[in-house]
Amino acid sequence: MFLDICRLVGHPTPVEYRNPDAFTFEKTVPVGSADAYLEEHFGWEFKGSDSQLDEAFTQLLRYSFYLKTPPLLIVSSFQTILIRTNFPGMETVLHKIQVEELTDPDNLKILRSVFFRPGRPSPQSFGGGSDQGNCRPVPVYRYGYGTAGPGPRETGALP
Repeated sequence: MFLDICRLVGHPTPVEYRNPDAFTFEKTVPVGSADAYLEEHFGWEFKGSDSQLDEAFTQLLRYSFYLKTPPLLIVSSFQTILIRTNFPGMETVLHKIQVEELTDPDNLKILRSVFFRPGRPSPQSFGGGSDQGNCRPVPVYRYGYGTAGPGPRETGALP
């Protein structure tokens, strides 16, 4: 699915990118390996089902320091893609995209941002635009050093 997403948004795959230190599958770090990594953009962890996405996010939190704290932490299953902003000192914003809605124009805009302009240093610029249509706002969480902070609060329109 990851290679299909690369093609869908017009970005080279890790092999086509030809810089395995910057964009690769199985980016090894001292505490494990991220399934996909694009330097200064994202760490990405894949799981088979939605029930494993929390575990995948916990893994990425452990890896993020060694991945140079990418601005986006992404976990996905065959049904769902969860994109969390990861800007130091700022609240985390979560974008949820259902795989069957990948080609929706608003979702494509968010996915293109993942690869081409992840919003560093400002999470407000990630995803661009105002209302994101089918990409629904979901609760925002504050995370610090691998533990969830205070409970969720609902977001308004996505950035």
